[in-house]
Amino acid sequence: MHKHPAITETRLRTALGRTIRPLVHRRSAPVEVSCYDVGGEPVPCEQAVAAPYQPIAVGGRWGAAWDTTWFRIEGALPADWAGEARAILSMDLGPDPDWCEGISCEGLAWLDGKPVAAINLFRDEVLRFDEVKGGEPFVVHVEAAANIRPENVADGSWHVPADFGGDKRFVLKRCELRTFDQAAWSYLIAYELLLDLHDQLPGDSARRGQLLAGLNASLNALGPGDPARIGEAHALLRPLLDSKNADHTHTVSAVGHAHIDTAWLWPLRETIRKCARTFTSALNYMDEDPAFIFACSQPQQYAWMKRHYPSIYERIKKAVQRGQWTPIGSMWVEADCNIPSGESLVRQFLHGRRFFRAEFGIETTDLWLPDVFGYCANLPQIMAGCGVDKFLTQKISWNQFNKFPHHTFNWRGIDGTEVFTHFPPADTYNGTLRPDELSASVKRFKDHDRASRSLYPFGHGDGGGGPTRSMLASAPLMRDLQGLPRVEVESVNAFFEKAKADATDPPTWVGELYLEYHRGTYTSQAWIKRANRKAERLLRDAELLDAMHWLTAGHDEGATIEGYDPPALAVYETPDEQDQSPTTRRALLGRAWKLLLLNQFHDIIPGSSIAWVYEDARRDFEVIHAIGTAVLDHAAAALLDTAPGGEHCVVNTLGHDRREVIDLPSGGPALVEAPACGYRVASEADVSAPTQRVHVEEGRGVYTLGNGIVTITIDRATGCLTSLIDHRVGDREVLAPLTDGGAITGNVLQLHDDRPNKWGAWDVDPYYRETGEDLTTTESVELEERSPLRAAVRVVRRFGGSSIIQRILLRAESARIDFETEIDWQERHKLLKAAFPVSVRSERAAYEVPFGLVERPTHFNTSWDLARFEVCAHRWADLSEGGAASAGGYGVALMSDCKYGYDIHGHVMRLSLLRAPIEPDPDADRGRHRFTYALYPHPGDRAEAGVVEEALRLNSPMRVIRSQTDTDRRAASS
Repeated sequence: MHKHPAITETRLRTALGRTIRPLVHRRSAPVEVSCYDVGGEPVPCEQAVAAPYQPIAVGGRWGAAWDTTWFRIEGALPADWAGEARAILSMDLGPDPDWCEGISCEGLAWLDGKPVAAINLFRDEVLRFDEVKGGEPFVVHVEAAANIRPENVADGSWHVPADFGGDKRFVLKRCELRTFDQAAWSYLIAYELLLDLHDQLPGDSARRGQLLAGLNASLNALGPGDPARIGEAHALLRPLLDSKNADHTHTVSAVGHAHIDTAWLWPLRETIRKCARTFTSALNYMDEDPAFIFACSQPQQYAWMKRHYPSIYERIKKAVQRGQWTPIGSMWVEADCNIPSGESLVRQFLHGRRFFRAEFGIETTDLWLPDVFGYCANLPQIMAGCGVDKFLTQKISWNQFNKFPHHTFNWRGIDGTEVFTHFPPADTYNGTLRPDELSASVKRFKDHDRASRSLYPFGHGDGGGGPTRSMLASAPLMRDLQGLPRVEVESVNAFFEKAKADATDPPTWVGELYLEYHRGTYTSQAWIKRANRKAERLLRDAELLDAMHWLTAGHDEGATIEGYDPPALAVYETPDEQDQSPTTRRALLGRAWKLLLLNQFHDIIPGSSIAWVYEDARRDFEVIHAIGTAVLDHAAAALLDTAPGGEHCVVNTLGHDRREVIDLPSGGPALVEAPACGYRVASEADVSAPTQRVHVEEGRGVYTLGNGIVTITIDRATGCLTSLIDHRVGDREVLAPLTDGGAITGNVLQLHDDRPNKWGAWDVDPYYRETGEDLTTTESVELEERSPLRAAVRVVRRFGGSSIIQRILLRAESARIDFETEIDWQERHKLLKAAFPVSVRSERAAYEVPFGLVERPTHFNTSWDLARFEVCAHRWADLSEGGAASAGGYGVALMSDCKYGYDIHGHVMRLSLLRAPIEPDPDADRGRHRFTYALYPHPGDRAEAGVVEEALRLNSPMRVIRSQTDTDRRAASS
């Protein structure tokens, strides 16, 4: 009888759940389950095992938000199961299948004090019993984490809990013994793979018709689900599985891994447990399948296992020796590559590669960053300098406006350095190894004319546990299966070696890899960006002074700081094992750097994590500050002691001589000098006289501040600059009208509505520019300071629930105008920018990136230009025209001591000051902020004018350290 294909297809899909899956577990038996709610932070296994337990039935509720519930499961295999080849203890904790990956409840089973299995949305096997004899007793404990979903953000549950009470959020859906039929499971894997392959082939494909007929015949052989007929039914699938590809078929290197965000919608302490669960699953599957290779990045996560789960770590080390576990990535964490400084990026490689070398004897040469929000233009040079020559990411496939043109190519940095680069065309780093994903991957691949191999990362991430048994069982069946690309399960290194050999004349991409999404991450959670910038400077200065101390005094770098008691280690810190004494200066600085590197993870420093993560981060930066300050003060005091005779020590940690106005210990301004990377011991009277004094005029409705270099005029009604005259170039007016026909103005604070289509903390969408207001109403504008060395005007504004206090400063012998800003920010869904329309025109502006600069367009000629409506820069951005000063060149630089979001379009330079997203932290950025930005007009180009040096001076004020003698004398006189 003729069969309609659609009816047959429906029958084949329905049979999966109705006929085939029930054959895998044909018998079940109950077990006894009891539970213990911790009611606080997680406890170790030995403590949990000894705790009092209460009975819980299947269907019972468990797990208040962020709490831990321990389950004790006990029983014995039924006597009449004797002779069964295999049985399992199966448990379903009740994760919500509508939410992705593992961001829900998860569990880790413990047996005899060691972790043995993970339970999550994709795996339910707690224990396995082979060759059942009947009556085998067991007692196992499961540590279950009640992690909650983003939808709960509205009730405040993302915050650090004041306590761990509240409603229980999950249901124990299943906990029972089951028999396991290996033959039925193998048939299920093959049947489902071929059915999925059929579904993704074209409707008129001959292969599709072959699969339809073969699967139907196999199902007929199985009948109503007779276990005795499984072998016959499976045999009918063999011809379909043995059908091979043609010679010239694309090859996919399938890499098993689990992308685990080091922090995101959960705190750091939970990431440690996610790693333990995921790694346990991977190690178990390696024991079962010698062909399984697992790739894992982020040495920080390995270090957590070493400290908290030594049995897991020992298994990892053995798997590395076998070649089944491959350390990858080279960085300490998968770091953001926009905001960290060049030195921080180098330290990521330094500590990451050092760990892999010391622990496993492996020199990693790849950078694995699948989920990072853009990649600075100097990264190839930094990579190459650190011994890394291969790069992988996937995130650029997310681009908002433009599709990236390549998947396999050479990426060239700003100095000409190139690294071999690959973007997995599957557009996912959580692949499921299904035929539709593999086929789509090959169709998307853009370099078929040059290459025939691509990488496919598979495995559930973020607590989903990585690859599943089903994926691993399917992989060998897809090695050379007609209708799919060839699939080889292999390591990342093996892929890169083959891909480099395979690629013919790969194309080259020059400059930054700008992600056309997540532009809000340059600004969200402003406090951590400021803390990061200050910490980077502090640790650099501490190391410099410590080295100077070591060179001048001959002290051993491994010496301790006498009497210093360092802060205690947090649960997620890992001690520096390079030094046996944790209080040496070297070990202390290593600890501080590792904490800083940890907080540069790509969901922490960008501002895209929950509030709990930032509570942890604040404590981390307190530790970094305490350590850095202790080392710096120790070294500075020793240096001052070697050069007696002064009351204080003026320290210049920059690489050029300095002469500028600073505040002395007495509190008053002084013009001081100090040599490059050096110091000067001086007294209060040992200061320089300015070549030209600062003068102040109070005119009708304005304040005018000048120093012979520049003169600025501040409107006493609006608090904005209405003029900036540069006397070095014929009294040039530097400012311009904000709009055609408008008045000259500068430092216009602009408040925009900021409601991105999705991803609140991540995104700024271009339509924000269509709405907003200029904040020109003031509460007061007053002259606050007047002296020959410095003048300041204080401007106070109030709007919405917020207030802004700014000090506009001009100093002697400097063309830089500073805007010291303090904001009590209480807005939601707002973006605050500072705008400076300038009388400079150029098609391109320059922006500082780690260890370099990039030029970007100031127009929207193309979609690639439009995409860069908000860009990342570090300490400065510069708009210059012409060239040298002698040829009439001129420019203006906009600088900041902690901001990263800029936009320069036409003649308007703007800096993003604050955002107010509510997802995933409903109170993100609300509160008080302090920061400084500056405008620096200059004749000539940025190099001639010393823009880089001026931005360094803004970010690294000279340090003034009192001598102990002077401190004692002042205390006595008071």
